[in-house]
Amino acid sequence: MAELKSFLSELGLDDYLDAFLEGEIKDIETIGELSEDDLKELGLKLGARKKLLKALNALKNKDFDLSEQVQQAIDTFPYPIALPLKLLYTKVDVEARVKSLVDVLTHILKYQAMVVQSEYLKSDVMDDVLTEIIRKDLGRPLVSSWMKFVEAALPSLKENGHTFFVPELKPAYEQSETKRKKTRMIEVPGKGYHDEFGEFIEVKNKLGLFRALVSYRNKFAHGFNQPEEESQQELSFYLGVLDTLLEELSWMSDYPLLRHQNHEVWDMMGSEPRVIKLVNSRMTQFNSILQYF
Repeated sequence: MAELKSFLSELGLDDYLDAFLEGEIKDIETIGELSEDDLKELGLKLGARKKLLKALNALKNKDFDLSEQVQQAIDTFPYPIALPLKLLYTKVDVEARVKSLVDVLTHILKYQAMVVQSEYLKSDVMDDVLTEIIRKDLGRPLVSSWMKFVEAALPSLKENGHTFFVPELKPAYEQSETKRKKTRMIEVPGKGYHDEFGEFIEVKNKLGLFRALVSYRNKFAHGFNQPEEESQQELSFYLGVLDTLLEELSWMSDYPLLRHQNHEVWDMMGSEPRVIKLVNSRMTQFNSILQYF
């Protein structure tokens, strides 16, 4: 339903969401099978029907060419990442797709920072610098705060002999960013990158995967005003960077995210959460990183 709600919102047709739900229509695929007469029967006015049919036709004809890595991430990554990733490939408007890419990156950075924070809090390490970053910075919406914590915490935990619950965490971040081979670093379009305040910073060095995507995110910190052709070209470039990053972060598929709600256990992996059955004795053995209560 979240996918349908996002699709209608993008078209400015939010008011018709209830009409679709009352007709037991809860996904874009089902809407795609409706005729204009069906839409009329659901109560959509002429302009809304034409707008919706045009968007559906464009979506059908759009070749997004999902890579194996992207499809795997949609199916197996934690829900907060998998859902916006799926939405990224259901949108048509380039500005909406850029915003979805920003959402995917933001959720990856937050999730990664939460996992690293969990590693630190369950460890025996006492690091005043890390504690201060948690206290002062992690509650802020700046992505630089989350990366600052990750890049300070991982080496500190390693140096202090911490045994990682997620052993892939540190090498994956290093391969993506801090110790990535120079030949695999990203030369971003233009002659620099944008900081989180939208200011252009001229640089000659290439960037790691995270910083390359963050620079793209920061470019739109104060609004979207790119010509469509230029936007499409840049979006395609950074989708390729995202694809590579998802491959480096494949460990995220291996640690289940669960949610307890109304005496049920939900498997929150992939873009479509589902109820699972776990007896109490198995709950203590289930390797989940986080549990939502």
